[in-house]
Amino acid sequence: MPWILLLSLSLVGAFQNAPSKGDEARGEVLAQLKSRTFYSGDYAFVDDTLRQEICNIIFTDLVDDFMTAEGIAISDEEVRPLLAIIARNSGQTEISEFQVQVARAAVLQWKVNKALYDRYGGRVIARQGSPMEPAGAYEAFLHEQLAKGTFRLVDTQVEAVFWSRFTNPEAITVAPEDVDFSKPWWQSN
Repeated sequence: MPWILLLSLSLVGAFQNAPSKGDEARGEVLAQLKSRTFYSGDYAFVDDTLRQEICNIIFTDLVDDFMTAEGIAISDEEVRPLLAIIARNSGQTEISEFQVQVARAAVLQWKVNKALYDRYGGRVIARQGSPMEPAGAYEAFLHEQLAKGTFRLVDTQVEAVFWSRFTNPEAITVAPEDVDFSKPWWQSN
C-alpha cells in the first residue's frame, strides 16, 4: 500500500500532544519534530503501534515539506491513465471515490519517489504498491534533515522503527540496470 495512502488513512489527530503540563510530568522524550515534542506521558501506553505512528507523523511531515519545496503536485490529467487501468482491471464502468484517492496517492508517491531518486540516488527496493521505492534516497534525505535538526529520534526503539523501513536487508533490491523513473510504473511494460 503506498505510504501516502497509508499515512492519510491514519488517525493522526489521536496522537497530538496532550495539553501542556510541566515537561517533567510528561515523561521521557520519544522524538522531536521541529517545535513538536512527543513525550511518553502524553499517551496511555507506549508500544510498537504508537512508535510506528510517531514515525509516520515525522516521515509524512518531512516528505510534505520536500513536496512543497520541490513544487510537487498532481493534476487530474496525470491520474487519468491510472484510473483507466484500474477500471479495466476491475471490469468496472464506475470508479469509486476511494479508487480515485488511491490513484492520486500512487501518482503523488511516484512523483516524490522520482524527485528523491533524481536528487539522492541510492538503493531502490520493490514494495507492494510501489514496485520501485528509492529507499537509499529516502534514507539520505532523512539523514540530511536529521543533520539540520529538523527532527530528532530520542527513544532507541522509535529510532529503530523509523530507520527499519529503509535499511531492511530482507527487502527486495531492484537491480540498478532495472531502475527507471523516466515514466510511472503503471505505464511500463
